[in-house]
Amino acid sequence: MAQRVAVWAQPNQAELVKQIASGAGLEIACAGSPVKGQSGAVAAALEVEQLADLRSALAERVSDVVLIASAGDFGADPDRPDAELVTQASARGTRVLSLEPLPPSAILLQRGAWLEPEHARPLDLASWCPAARHSFGFRQLPDAIESFGRVRSMSVESLGAATDGTLGARLVCAIEIVLWMIGVPEGIDASFVGPGTSGVHAVPGETLRDLRGTLTANLRFADGRSTTLIASDHAGVWRRAATMVGESGSIRITDDGLEWHRADGTLQDRSRPKVDRPWGLQSHEVIAEAVSRAIDPAIAGTVVGVAAGSNGGTGPFDAVNALIVAQAALLSARTGQTESIETIRHMAGVV
Repeated sequence: MAQRVAVWAQPNQAELVKQIASGAGLEIACAGSPVKGQSGAVAAALEVEQLADLRSALAERVSDVVLIASAGDFGADPDRPDAELVTQASARGTRVLSLEPLPPSAILLQRGAWLEPEHARPLDLASWCPAARHSFGFRQLPDAIESFGRVRSMSVESLGAATDGTLGARLVCAIEIVLWMIGVPEGIDASFVGPGTSGVHAVPGETLRDLRGTLTANLRFADGRSTTLIASDHAGVWRRAATMVGESGSIRITDDGLEWHRADGTLQDRSRPKVDRPWGLQSHEVIAEAVSRAIDPAIAGTVVGVAAGSNGGTGPFDAVNALIVAQAALLSARTGQTESIETIRHMAGVV
């Protein structure tokens, strides 16, 4: 019997969540929207019962899974018990999945109680999707990187359409890969281009919530390594990719596969792509795979790591550092200066 999912989404995300649910083998039980007056429209588009309030869905077990495609004000107000609601839902057996970062700011980690209690943090109970380590292509990486060795530099792309989620979500996608492959940077120098910006220097808001546009950044590490990234919700198509360079040549990896060329240009390894399309997998396919794996008890608790000592080490998705680095990127884009990751860590009160 298919698990039932409650959906919280923007009206223009109805088709996306329908495809995600189908791909993940979920039955949509009810749906609503953070946009005032639009819950009925989302429910009608999905031909299900209307969900009037996300918090009620978490407080009362209305489904096996809650999928937050658009968070609205959820998690953004430290005076509301949203983190506690996630904990309560999990205790009742409801899996909480979010396509957007929860909370939307590193400053809210402590203030919003997302790190309490330590043994079962709401931050970890609200599974962020789609984590790269759940995708077909990135799952090929650990075996390849063990032979490839130390990554010296890397570029990361995290692109999508507006319906796939916000720039904040795409930025966290990119940062996850950086943390996984190299580790926590020392500093970040970021630039932001807002939607429709022409000849005017735009600045982002102070949180990742509802952030739209494109952000580029240079990340520097204490050991001399470096990374560049680009994240955007205005690309029109889904593309999550990384190119890693080291003594053994370069590895290009996407959600769809991996290709390793030696420094002399010879092809060392290539994984067969799942689909034969110029742009590879579509967003709903990638997200559906991540959702399927996140709710599968045989998979959700496993760790996909990299070769110990060669890069960032092993471990699950590092949500704390992802939010801290993302916050530093926003601050850098606002100040026009390189910002220290440790400065943001202290501002957030996270040791």
